[in-house]
Amino acid sequence: FTLDEIDAVSEDTTRERLLDVIDEGLAARVIEEFSGAVGQYQFSHAVIQETLGDELSLTRRVTVHARIAEALEALYSDDLESHAETLAYHFVQAQTILGTEKMIEYSIIAGETALAAIASQQAKTHFETALAGMGDREMNERQARALLGLGWATAGVVDSSRMQTAFDAMMKAFDYYDSVGNSPKVIEIASRQIGQQIVIKGSVELADRALKYLEPDSTEAVPILIAKAGAFWFERGDGEAATATLNTAQSILEVTPDERATTGLLATRSAISDFDTRDVVLARLKDAEEAVNLSAVSSDPAMEMRAHVFVMALNYGLGRMDESKTSGTKLLEVSRRFGIPSYGQSGIVFGAWANMARGEWESVGVACDRLDELSIDGPPIILRMSVDAFRGFDSDYEEAITRVLGENSKTALRGVFYLASAAAQVQLMHPDLALAQDLWEQIDARTPATGVMGVSPRVALDAIRAVLNHDPAAARVVYEETRRRKGLYWILSFDRLLGLLSRVMGEPDQAEEHFEDAIRFLRENEITVDLAWTCSDYAELLIERDAPGDREKATELQDKAIAIATELGMQPLLERVLAQRQILKA
Repeated sequence: FTLDEIDAVSEDTTRERLLDVIDEGLAARVIEEFSGAVGQYQFSHAVIQETLGDELSLTRRVTVHARIAEALEALYSDDLESHAETLAYHFVQAQTILGTEKMIEYSIIAGETALAAIASQQAKTHFETALAGMGDREMNERQARALLGLGWATAGVVDSSRMQTAFDAMMKAFDYYDSVGNSPKVIEIASRQIGQQIVIKGSVELADRALKYLEPDSTEAVPILIAKAGAFWFERGDGEAATATLNTAQSILEVTPDERATTGLLATRSAISDFDTRDVVLARLKDAEEAVNLSAVSSDPAMEMRAHVFVMALNYGLGRMDESKTSGTKLLEVSRRFGIPSYGQSGIVFGAWANMARGEWESVGVACDRLDELSIDGPPIILRMSVDAFRGFDSDYEEAITRVLGENSKTALRGVFYLASAAAQVQLMHPDLALAQDLWEQIDARTPATGVMGVSPRVALDAIRAVLNHDPAAARVVYEETRRRKGLYWILSFDRLLGLLSRVMGEPDQAEEHFEDAIRFLRENEITVDLAWTCSDYAELLIERDAPGDREKATELQDKAIAIATELGMQPLLERVLAQRQILKA
């Protein structure tokens, strides 16, 4: 607080007397001066402020807040926006005396100011206060402002599973502005459409409604077209429409270049693919990396974080764990710097999976603890389930899967795209574990049908099922989809899956080639956990084939698997390889 503020409130006290009182407070260390600032003070400790407030009766406390609110409003009448947060606080506390109108107005202004400063959580609180004060009124301009602000602020602080809630709030504001023909606001909302890299219902419709206000080839249409392309892909899984829409945006940018829009186009294009071949993943990675570089130059934190998400995910799919973790760390840094934690959570999750790939169990545990602190439930449950499966710890896998599915009842995201591969991998490591059929059906229903988060896990799930069921016909069906993903990785190597499928198909020589490719890929990328399991799978194939030299090579592979399993404490694998040894000796 400042001397001027205290003077404005203290109507019956001379300034000289006020200075004496302040000196007494300073001497008693109840308050202290801001270093280097004249006439600015703060309480020495929050407890002192709380204690002084508690000594007042409720009626007296509300009356004091009302007096402060009106005095500060008069004091700062020429610059109310800069002091909206303080004014909102006092009008909230005094609403029983002063009513809710000014509380609502200053809360909205404070929220918009916080949003501009990328203080999303603070902004969210202000907008929620304003909306609570409005109650069930008929929609108007002020309510639309609060709903719009709430949508954007919520998008900055929640994880992907709750992004639909943020969008729905924003959509109510959009409906209002569209109904009154406020085209600038409609275009602004559509241009900043949230959640362009996840499934959001209603995104395509919003973009179409906004585009009606614009000429098809106008520069203003470009960001909306880019958002619409992302919506086509993530909401509807329509890659053809998404690509055509991006091409339209690109043709406009070729005539009227715009660095920020180009960044958005590259970031969105990096996501629009089923990532079904290594060449495609490399091409999309190039787009995402270029988007990262452009966004850093143009100072666009949201676009920079979106691009980092795909650089991280694509490097993970290529088996480049170090690069994936590096991009995840950068994503965390940017999200912290700009106060947008929803993106940073993705960095923690992918970092944990990269550490899992190398058997760095303690680092995985630390990541899970951080996600717990952020109230992110799905991914840490899956991560801990996978660690337990690798290490042979007792775990109720069905209960863990059921929890994740329950938390994802309204969306396919927030960890379910990991669940398909992780649950199937658990089953592969523990073939005697019979997960209930209804769980598999729910996993099938919830796994996204498009993108690196959907198609690759679904292919891995189908491949593992064919292997577990020893079903040659099913193995042949899924083999081609799996073969397209040679040289890629999603919780386990697709080359390893090809080896397993080929063995089930009765093609041992083909299986051998795939296992060799898998071992080369996993060694190059230091993916030690899957390397150990691949050595065991390969040894089992050689023991079964029993051609000249197979037993000797199987022994070498078993030695490698035993060494890794012992070092990383992977008891299930160790027991499996030792059982193979007994067969080999027989």
